[in-house]
Amino acid sequence: MEKVEGPYTAEELLSHGDECVSTGDYLSAIESYTQVIAIDPNDVEIFLKRGIARYKLSVEADDDTRNYYNQAISDFTEAIRLNPKSYQAYAHRGVVYYKMGDMDKVIADCTHAIELDPKFVLSYSYRGRAYTINKNYSHAIADHTEAITLNPDNAEAYYDRATAYYENKEQAKAITDYTQAIKLSPKAAYYNCRGSAYLNGRNYNSAIADFTQALHIDHSLSDAYNNRGDAFAWKEDYTSAIADYTVIIDMNPDNVDNYLKRANIYLKTNNFDAAIADYTVIIDMDPDNVDNYLKRADTYFEKDNFDAAIADYTQAIKLNPKKGAAHYYRGKAYERKGDDNLAKVDIAQSFELGFRNPSKWANFDDDFLG
Repeated sequence: MEKVEGPYTAEELLSHGDECVSTGDYLSAIESYTQVIAIDPNDVEIFLKRGIARYKLSVEADDDTRNYYNQAISDFTEAIRLNPKSYQAYAHRGVVYYKMGDMDKVIADCTHAIELDPKFVLSYSYRGRAYTINKNYSHAIADHTEAITLNPDNAEAYYDRATAYYENKEQAKAITDYTQAIKLSPKAAYYNCRGSAYLNGRNYNSAIADFTQALHIDHSLSDAYNNRGDAFAWKEDYTSAIADYTVIIDMNPDNVDNYLKRANIYLKTNNFDAAIADYTVIIDMDPDNVDNYLKRADTYFEKDNFDAAIADYTQAIKLNPKKGAAHYYRGKAYERKGDDNLAKVDIAQSFELGFRNPSKWANFDDDFLG
């Protein structure tokens, strides 16, 4: 929308700003509201409108986000100065603090807003979210319950309460609330989160169904591929798990964790060459991580490539000389090569370092996704 030019009244500028907001042209809206403020610097509602426009602009901005947040906070703070009973100003300032990660200020502002108007849903929603992040789940659940009471058709309120239940390890209650959120608004994120709750309860088939539905709605939702891959892996459908992890890697090739999960499954299923290829990528991305060398060494060991295994165990020891597992399994590699003296030295050293209960591999257990 074009910028308003010429001697317009405050009402015309306000109307133009509101129209710009409705079309998502927040910069033009801010310009119009700023002109209104120049005409009447004591109008609380205009500071509220400009603050909201600045906040929405910050959400869309690729850079300078914090500057927009600070400008929005300045507007809401001015609105509060002009009218200390403006619950909207407190609540919206709390929303901006939430986006900035300052949960204590969110709780303070939203609490003040609730004291001024106990029926403003936004205040309960964001205070509840802040409580969840602060791991005060009982308070979070109480706030989201109040938000549901005030607006029983608010899908986000059920989703928020479900998230608090989920984080508090109350999976059955989380599933119930996610289900209600889905009934009200079948969003991909809601299916993905309910799937995660099913996954935590080891209901793998229901989890996979939900992750699949999430991807049907939004095929770009990488978390759903990751979660479905985990569900397939725990179900021991390794082919499907690898397929999902491969999709994630294609979507985000810089994420070490995605390669690690796929590599671990390759190792578990004796696809050693593929595992080595992935572990090599992982080491290139994170060359100072001892565990990555141990995993690749374990894989070389399984291939009877003891020289390569010894080289990786040695690198792990250089990075962490007190890693008993590295000494022990390097000793076993020497033993398999027939170097009994070197083997005895390493194995003895591992025991001196407190290493006990050796398993099949130096750095691998049943929790192969972690």
